[in-house]
Amino acid sequence: MRCPYLISTGLRFSRSTPTGSSVLAWHALRSSQLPANVAFRTGSIMDANSLLYGFRAAGPEDLRRKALSLWSGYELARTSGYVGSLDDFLDTIGFAGTHCFGNDAFDSYATTALSVVAAFQPGIDIFLAAVLNDIVLQMNFQSRHMIDGVSGPPEVVVFEGPNEYFPVAMVHGNITGGLQVTAETEPFDIPLWARDNPALEIAKGHVLRSHPNNVEQDFNNLGRNRIGALLLLPTAEMGRMSVATRFASIAKFATKHTIYCIAGAAEMVFAASEELRKKYPDIALSVRLYEFPVGGAVEYRAIAIACGISELPDISIDPIIRRSTRFIEAMGSGEGAVGVKIVNYFDNAERDQTASSERVLTEIGSWDAAPIRRPFLLLSSAPLPDEARERISDSTEIFHSLAILDRGILVPSQDHEHAIYLHATGNAEIIMDYGDEGRNVITAPIYRDSQLAESGERTGTLETGSLLRVSGAAMPLMFTPLLHKWYSHFIIQCLPRVQIARDLGLDIKLLVPTDLRAKQLQMLEVLGFGEDKIIKMPPGTFVQADQLIVPRAWRLAFTAYSAAIYDEVAKHFDAPTAATPKRILISRESRKTWRNMLNYETVKTMLVTDYGFEVVAPETLTLEQEVATYANAEIVVGAEGAGMYGAVFSKPGAIFLTLCDEDYVMPILGTLAQVRDIDIGYVFGESLRADADVKRRLPYGHADFVVDIERVEQAVKSAIARFEVDTPARAVTA
Repeated sequence: MRCPYLISTGLRFSRSTPTGSSVLAWHALRSSQLPANVAFRTGSIMDANSLLYGFRAAGPEDLRRKALSLWSGYELARTSGYVGSLDDFLDTIGFAGTHCFGNDAFDSYATTALSVVAAFQPGIDIFLAAVLNDIVLQMNFQSRHMIDGVSGPPEVVVFEGPNEYFPVAMVHGNITGGLQVTAETEPFDIPLWARDNPALEIAKGHVLRSHPNNVEQDFNNLGRNRIGALLLLPTAEMGRMSVATRFASIAKFATKHTIYCIAGAAEMVFAASEELRKKYPDIALSVRLYEFPVGGAVEYRAIAIACGISELPDISIDPIIRRSTRFIEAMGSGEGAVGVKIVNYFDNAERDQTASSERVLTEIGSWDAAPIRRPFLLLSSAPLPDEARERISDSTEIFHSLAILDRGILVPSQDHEHAIYLHATGNAEIIMDYGDEGRNVITAPIYRDSQLAESGERTGTLETGSLLRVSGAAMPLMFTPLLHKWYSHFIIQCLPRVQIARDLGLDIKLLVPTDLRAKQLQMLEVLGFGEDKIIKMPPGTFVQADQLIVPRAWRLAFTAYSAAIYDEVAKHFDAPTAATPKRILISRESRKTWRNMLNYETVKTMLVTDYGFEVVAPETLTLEQEVATYANAEIVVGAEGAGMYGAVFSKPGAIFLTLCDEDYVMPILGTLAQVRDIDIGYVFGESLRADADVKRRLPYGHADFVVDIERVEQAVKSAIARFEVDTPARAVTA
């Protein structure tokens, strides 16, 4: 992590701070300069203020102290049940091991305590945790019991925000009361890392969780009469809040010595700080902006601490980042939109020769023909519709083109009706003609709720509670947030984008969901895109890159271009020496949704008993096993779907028999057969569509089906005979 930014009196930054719009976290959705009149007056807010500015990267002079403190932390973690090794511990704790927290004494304490927290709660913001805990410790000092000559019971720290930060804040606040405001009904529970651990004491008797309707009553139950600190970590789920209104029931407990801490997204904190500064010009106010790493990217966060207000501050805090947007065409009037560059990445001369000259659009992109190998066998339980015949006989094509968005923003949009990514420029203009399969932008709520002006321009509002920033170029590996969950789409339309990244000749990071499967991550790693080359995006999070690469989505088909990536994957494994079955049936036993083959068990019994097939469930195989299984298979039988597309690893001469119903006919296997020089045959059954299937039906059908067992057996016999014929080339029939 780079050295965090520093803002104090006027505009004073650490040496690594960039200029201009990079100062604000919000610059992802706003490109204007930070106003010159923004200034934050640094005042004395006890020791928490020194921690804000004392937080720094550890240097050589700190190593001995940090090592001793970290060793103590590791021993405490083991006492609490941590089972990892010391190396695992050090790899997990992040900031706690590499940064210093204030002066030497506090840093030793914080390093020990917070390294334990980080080991049990990976991903927690350790700097924020340190600031919160330091504020609570100030409440614990005896000097806080008498303020301005008035003595009284210890103060209460009121907290509202994510659950994981409240226990950390209360560590060693053993006489300070803690009140967490939350709508959750479960009582406060001491986390594992602090249970029966006197070195990380949380005084449970002084800590309460309170429903918003019961705050005043629970405050009184603590037997206190002053708010020592109000710690606010607003989240998008909490929405906009008025501090004075939200805590009106305990306003009488606030004093001019109450410390206010607001932390979270930088835009939110800066806006709240500016409002505080304007309304209360004489208060002590400190703000620190810093980078927080998230899945290979960074989020700009900030912490503001204020003191000297004699009442609850009358300010609003809005955790939602909002930006007006409009919908545009990337190509614009033919010259391209501002901040958008259209690129034909498929411009290699050798590749261009594979497409007819009239189909090469060099100013936008290139068509790549995807010819379909006609089946050697076609059996059907009913007359096959002409449109179905066309899908397994007519060639298709893939269009190679992309848009590069200057400071582009990737916007996930998902509800029960749709799941897509929107792609916006740095000026928050959403492009309509790149990034999905068919202008599906119009299905997004932001489009449906947009306003249409007389000029024909549509405008809406982008909103997010979390914005990640990626330096350099980045490209989404898929065009919807859920596409990777369907392995067939991942194989056909997602993983081959690696080649696009290579063709551009840029240092590109791939944007992927956090729940990518282990096998999918392994494929990326094999292709040179390990952890250092991917950005894992938490659900619902916006991502902005200096350059956002937005390829046009490919149709469901393979070309030599998109299939070539699997040759590279296969080369990493020694498939020919693996002991794998020659005749395989792709299992349907794990399918629980749609396209169920209702007489699968009958088909399985016949193939296994009479023809020596072995059942293979591809989802249970390792990547190495999957490559070897398909590479060595001679005959593969299975229902149309992802299991059949393992043919990307097949050797020439293999035979694939696909079983499907007359409504689900896809060109995918035919294009792959052409690329891999394998033979394909079809056995069409009959769809049995229930009422529930109508709602989920895709253009090509998604119903359950049955196949004629005699026709399947006839196809298998033909495949066996065909494979055993020793001829240089097999006849291809209609």
